[in-house]
Amino acid sequence: MFRLLIVDDEYRTRKGLSSLVEKSALPIKIAGAAPNGLEGLALAKSLLPDIILTDVRMPRMDGIRLSEEVRKLHPGCQIIFISGYADKEYLKSAISLKAVSYVEKPIEEHELLDALKHAIQNIEENRQKSDIIRQNKLLQKQQQDTLRTNAALAFTLPAADQSHMDNLAALYPGFWGHPHYRTLILQLAYKDDLTNHAQYVFPKLNNILARYCGAYLFAQKKPDIFILHLCGQKPGQTDAGQTPLRQVYEEMLEAVSPFADLFVAVGSSVPEPEQLYDSYVNAVVCLKKLFFTGYNHICFFKDADSPMGIPFCPGKALYPDFTRALKDGDRQKADDLITRLFRELRQTACNYEAGSVKNVYCQLLMGLDSVCRERGLSDILPYDGDFIWESISRSNTVFALHSCLTDRLSLYFDALADREGVSLLSYRIRQYVETHFREPGLSINQMAADLHFTPAYLCQIFKNETGITINTYINMFRVGKAKDLLLRENAKLYEISSCVGYNDPNYFSRLFKKQVGITPSEYRERHAL
Repeated sequence: MFRLLIVDDEYRTRKGLSSLVEKSALPIKIAGAAPNGLEGLALAKSLLPDIILTDVRMPRMDGIRLSEEVRKLHPGCQIIFISGYADKEYLKSAISLKAVSYVEKPIEEHELLDALKHAIQNIEENRQKSDIIRQNKLLQKQQQDTLRTNAALAFTLPAADQSHMDNLAALYPGFWGHPHYRTLILQLAYKDDLTNHAQYVFPKLNNILARYCGAYLFAQKKPDIFILHLCGQKPGQTDAGQTPLRQVYEEMLEAVSPFADLFVAVGSSVPEPEQLYDSYVNAVVCLKKLFFTGYNHICFFKDADSPMGIPFCPGKALYPDFTRALKDGDRQKADDLITRLFRELRQTACNYEAGSVKNVYCQLLMGLDSVCRERGLSDILPYDGDFIWESISRSNTVFALHSCLTDRLSLYFDALADREGVSLLSYRIRQYVETHFREPGLSINQMAADLHFTPAYLCQIFKNETGITINTYINMFRVGKAKDLLLRENAKLYEISSCVGYNDPNYFSRLFKKQVGITPSEYRERHAL
């Protein structure tokens, strides 16, 4: 439907025009009516009508002035003048304002309807033209984006296609003529393994780059890999306000944190865009540091970085000692062995070759699998050797390898304990809570670190065995201790709260009432001797 605004100083004329339009079969809706040009202009600003049917001569503001003001606000609005005065000056004004038609009073119905049909036709033609213009602009932008993406990826090849370079030079001249260039590789680990998060990550990163970097090339190479080419006045800075790369990285990290973890490998600085492939190769070498540093870091290439890395060879006693600890049921020794291994790897300068490190963890897991099968615990690692290696090879960091091994090791020793009817892990958790319940900072993360397990594994095992969460057990234990203190001590509430690990007495009172059903004060009154 097309919106029509009627402006005429005669009430009967406004009603008559409205009636004619409503009785017609035209797809027009009366959006409003006004008795003069001033009120008509106010309605036009709020309603944005498609068509205005206006008298020429009116008090306060005539139709010509009204049309001039409307044209400034809404150039596409179709205007039809009506008047009882068919003089040339008004006709000239109508022509200069590109009015659709000029209808004389008394108005003939067929003339008015023809004028409205002509207005509708003009609107539809203008909309079609606008759609074509929008489509052409969108297509042009898509073509430009494709050219920039192809050019960005071309710099990652040994011999860049010259056509990409020529197109880029014409499209993006600001990228040339800078003293320094370098390539960055951004690798992401999407949370929940949802690679479709890339559709949210790419525009966020692009917006940050547009804010800080005057000229850059940015492209997605894989769902989790982005290539960025920067130019600048100094090697460690971008070209927009000479912002340090670390500041840009911090903004990126904050922007993508809801969706993914981020690692940025920075290649060496080169003096010409044509040499960006060398910077890219160095960034690829630097990317290997991710394996040892973990995500949420930015690492710069150093000349000492090895393209291949040094093969990692553990001490000869590692495998037999580990197997012996498994067979002896010596959990402490097994934990100590893999903890020392992990620390040794983390203390290096990221020079070890990742494949050889993965092979060590694979051998340890296969050794664990062999002992499990000997003892009828095949459900601990219900895979064959090929599957173990496939699982290990997908790990991007040494942290992931270590967690995989420690979690399976915990399952093994807990399974041994279950055969004796006692869960050593649950017992150790309870012991830990009993020892540390007075500490306000008691947390599952700290407990997991002290007991050498991952937090997720601790929570899973404890919940499976007890039916409650670790946090629930901590609160229950603390409330139980508080009950004893309320009956035995004459201490104040905030003192008892502090004694059982709660700095906030109000929170302690709410928690106590939630568990016990009454407040600490009521409990003391009811049960005190």
